[in-house]
Amino acid sequence: LIVDDYTELKEAEKLLQASKEKYQRIVETANEGIWVVDDTQTTTFINVKMAEMIGYAVDEIIGKNFESFLFTEDLIDHREKMEHRRQGKPDDYNQRLCRKDGSELWTRVSATPILESEGNFQGAFMMFSDMTQERALQLQLFQSQKMEALGILVGGIAHDFNNMLQIIIGYGELLMGDIEQAKGETRLLTTILKTAQTASEQVTKFMELGQQSMVFPKPTDLNARIRELEPVISKLPNIAHLEIDLIAEPTIIKQDPGQLGQIIMILATNASEAMPNGGQLELSTSKVMLDEAFSKTHYQGAKAGPHVLLTVTDTGKGIDEAILPMIFDPFFSTKERGNIKGMGLGLSVLRGIVQQRGGFVTCKSDLDRGSTFRLYFPEIEPPTTPVSEDTTISQIEFEKGILVVEDSSLVGVLERTALDAAGYQTIPASNGKDAVNVYKERHSEIGLVILDILMPEMNGRDCLMELRKINPLVKVIVFTGYDPKGELYLAMKPYVISFLHKPCKMSQLVEVVQLVMEG
Repeated sequence: LIVDDYTELKEAEKLLQASKEKYQRIVETANEGIWVVDDTQTTTFINVKMAEMIGYAVDEIIGKNFESFLFTEDLIDHREKMEHRRQGKPDDYNQRLCRKDGSELWTRVSATPILESEGNFQGAFMMFSDMTQERALQLQLFQSQKMEALGILVGGIAHDFNNMLQIIIGYGELLMGDIEQAKGETRLLTTILKTAQTASEQVTKFMELGQQSMVFPKPTDLNARIRELEPVISKLPNIAHLEIDLIAEPTIIKQDPGQLGQIIMILATNASEAMPNGGQLELSTSKVMLDEAFSKTHYQGAKAGPHVLLTVTDTGKGIDEAILPMIFDPFFSTKERGNIKGMGLGLSVLRGIVQQRGGFVTCKSDLDRGSTFRLYFPEIEPPTTPVSEDTTISQIEFEKGILVVEDSSLVGVLERTALDAAGYQTIPASNGKDAVNVYKERHSEIGLVILDILMPEMNGRDCLMELRKINPLVKVIVFTGYDPKGELYLAMKPYVISFLHKPCKMSQLVEVVQLVMEG
């Protein structure tokens, strides 16, 4: 009788099985997605985490080729990386996968080749980290940086362009007066002035696109603004039924009332154009409490906390999913080129206005079923006392002169020509430093200063502060076409009597000056 002792072998088998089960549990419960393929890229193993990340059950993936879970445009890049695996090279890279619902899953992959003892390639072991949220934040950061750079660019151009338009409109207005007095034909000149005014409106859109426009944010009731615009919206074409559903509580946000009205009308107008055969438009307001994760996912500059939500829904033709991510891009438009309404600035301007105050915008749309825009505005406390914007103006003697501070010589001559014609004595200054020197010597004979903001050597704010050192009661009208810092004028506002934006008619300038000079 021969007896073999298998005790040690059995013990080794038990230890091996325990080790196998241990590592199986580690793989199954790992926080990272794990995907193993053979040399033909057929899936031989995938853990539960990876299956959840991509939206499938494990048994739906086992036996399937890895490439069937990639987007077509990513195949070439993936095959190049697989060649690295076949050469025995590990690698870390970004990989986009296609979820079961067709959405994108952005991942960071650590891929290691599986080699047999002779060194032949048998497959690849891949670990995936979900980077979808990080990817969204990166895109938002890039978009923010792109818009900031664009704002600086268009803002600088707008400043010079507004000066040129001011010359066209201002001298055109003076020429119009001469022709009318001589009872001449003004039709051609009227066309020139109307075209210049249209150009001025387009420049304003560019400035808002770059968040460079002069704005005066203050506590504003969103509900009240919608009610004010309801009669106008109801008269838009193609809106067969207008539904206004506003929360009963006050909806106080910090926005410039004019800009707030602009974004409401942008959405209403777009909805009207999206319903050529008629349809329903609904505007509703509500209050929501957003957490940090939701806010950061939708817009990097957003903060958690109470928000007022404006929801605008239409029953129009909707937006194709392929172009939905591009609708807020500058100059993107589905309208025909050559149509002045189709420049693609509306939604870009809208998003710039909302984000300027810490809010954000989302859009959901289905073809032939309509679109829903949601605008999130940070809620603020209602003001406890009425906000007064009036500035007390002391009586200024009419015979005192006006210091005109303007770095553009042609615009400066235009301003002085109009004011001289109205009976005022004007004193020129070509920049901020020049203005301070002139005011030091002649402040007793100067009753008013007309001041630009963007000037060489010394900007308008610094100039104003120097003038106030000489005379704390100096009277100032700001006449400008651009604020390079967005909030620069707001720092000046408490010390300024009035504000005029270039380009404007010289009659408007004269009217404002008369109001100030005559108290």
